[in-house]
Amino acid sequence: MSERVSGPLRGYYVAAYACPMGELGNQYLGYYKLCSDEPSSYWDCDCLVKGCADEICSTPEAALESAFRLAADQVGNLPYLPTRYRSRRQDDPTLPLEALHVQP
Repeated sequence: MSERVSGPLRGYYVAAYACPMGELGNQYLGYYKLCSDEPSSYWDCDCLVKGCADEICSTPEAALESAFRLAADQVGNLPYLPTRYRSRRQDDPTLPLEALHVQP
């Protein structure tokens, strides 16, 4: 089971999970959740938005990246969370910021 929590990105934290697709062999599908507070894991969070990647990937890492790309698109459509955004932590450079449609 592969999962990753990252952020903040414009005030939101992203929790992603790569789900193995048993009937398809060694292939994975990425899921994501957007949270206002930093979760300890994908499974233990109160999310504002959740979604699923639209492509099946051959590795867990590729599935996570696919989920993070879609999460970044979703964040681009949401308002800033100013209290979180102005915190000491800066936007996480591992998130695909270039996927955002809105300038940070």
